[in-house]
Amino acid sequence: MSKSYTNPAFTALGIKQFKLPSRNWLIFWSVLTTLSGGIIYDKWKQRQLRDDYMKKFSTDNKPFDTLLLPRKLRIYVSPPPNDYLDESLKYFRRFVKPIINSAGLDFELITLEKQGDVRFKVAEEIRELRRNILNNEKIQVNENSTFEEQNSIDNQSIKKVSELYKPMDVLGVEKLFGNFQDRVDHVKSEDSLVSDVRNAGGIICIGRGAFKEYINGVHEGLLGPIDPPPKVETITEKEKEGEEEEEEEEKLNKYAPDPYILSKDYDKLIPAKEFGLDTLNWENESEVNEKLQSLRDPQTGLPYFFTQPILELRNYNVAGFTKQLERIWRFYNKRYQLIEYNERLIDVIENNWCSFTIDKLNVGIEEENDWPSSWLETAKKNNSEWVRDFNGDKRIIKLLSSYNCDCNNDKGKGKN
Repeated sequence: MSKSYTNPAFTALGIKQFKLPSRNWLIFWSVLTTLSGGIIYDKWKQRQLRDDYMKKFSTDNKPFDTLLLPRKLRIYVSPPPNDYLDESLKYFRRFVKPIINSAGLDFELITLEKQGDVRFKVAEEIRELRRNILNNEKIQVNENSTFEEQNSIDNQSIKKVSELYKPMDVLGVEKLFGNFQDRVDHVKSEDSLVSDVRNAGGIICIGRGAFKEYINGVHEGLLGPIDPPPKVETITEKEKEGEEEEEEEEKLNKYAPDPYILSKDYDKLIPAKEFGLDTLNWENESEVNEKLQSLRDPQTGLPYFFTQPILELRNYNVAGFTKQLERIWRFYNKRYQLIEYNERLIDVIENNWCSFTIDKLNVGIEEENDWPSSWLETAKKNNSEWVRDFNGDKRIIKLLSSYNCDCNNDKGKGKN
């Protein structure tokens, strides 16, 4: 029988009796309040820390040149094993995007869902750069041989009205406001003005898988062929052919196209001759650095993206029944993940990079301990890209740099 309490003050307010809840209700509300309080405190602390980091690098009172585009980052995001892409994007929106926006940096977000997509996209972009260099060389040769013929034809041909007049000329807008095309031509990117290519842009890989694929993609693009290697066709029985086709279709739906080269063949391959890497003396540091500084777009002066420093951010997603306690602890301590991310992003904002070494390939390797064991078994059976041997070529690594620096003495602070 629960006891009731009374008080003249409560009686005056119309509350004749006041009863305490039962023991079960007290336990329920105590547990609920404790759990809710932990979540509320963590969210409040995250908001407080996020505001502090944003104020530290705020550009509210900084004047911007209207003819200068801001520094631009590339951010590669891959889904955690056995999970959806939204889980990784949640970390990006909460812990990465606010401080980048506050610092006045532009970024390109690249989200890919299948394993190998990051590797294929990076490698294909480098191969496209190599194709463009070859095409430009061919175009220059053709232009020199046909320059006189084109001039004679142009003088005799009838031109279109659109070639003689522009809408701006007819409306008279150009006389009042000037030539708009000249203004567009004068717009430059901040990345094209840097003296060191490693001070331009920056690469951020959220997740160990995205980091592995990016490094593999750079190696494939610089060491592999421009065109895909021919497939070796084997004659098999009709029944086996049908099974292989089904397995191949299922593999294509789950994984990206196969790589053109494997890590075991790196030492046997010659780096891209289109960039002049085939004749480079890799033992001469000054010669390598000179070549590195020349890896720019000839028209815009923008450094090629693979010369920009790389930052790996660990994905803290954990799954599995045996890891529920670890998962609960991380859920109530997200603020420490925010601190880790933003401390790393400070190096990106301030251009604190260091040389990339073989040891840097193990950055974020602790994340692999969080990968589900069932997923690992399936991945090893299917020879998944994330569980293959992860190696680097010593020549290509000399072209790379990293924001994951262990100490201040190892950092090289860049200035534009």
